[in-house]
Amino acid sequence: MPILEKGVIPVVAGFLGKTRDGKITTLGRGGSDTTAFVLAEALNADEIVLVTDADGILSGDPKIVSNPERLKEIDVNTLVGLADSGAKFIHSKALKYKPRNINVRVINHSHGNLSKEGTVITGALAAEIRRGNRTSVSSG
Repeated sequence: MPILEKGVIPVVAGFLGKTRDGKITTLGRGGSDTTAFVLAEALNADEIVLVTDADGILSGDPKIVSNPERLKEIDVNTLVGLADSGAKFIHSKALKYKPRNINVRVINHSHGNLSKEGTVITGALAAEIRRGNRTSVSSG
């Protein structure tokens, strides 16, 4: 926040991190999205915008489905199901860090405008909480 308060816009390489012993490493698939989600929550952002080469989340894989439509909105729980079944947009590992109260908008970089429509990802994943030998599921 001190950097932002000075009017400086930091550029963060979202796919890089450090191990517990301080070695620089890559975060792997979904690392940049994970970083965006964590930073947005820490900064109490209004919105997360993921810029990609697609117009948003589509109703089907364009390599398989002819003329898939852009979804205007999708719940993160539905999207993680798609990711787990092979959809290659957002890795389910990253989606578990999506903040509950911050929507994610997926837009195409070709528009050159961050206010363009895309797909809005809402909600947060249900979290498993372990208590003793029992596992219960919480909505957040």
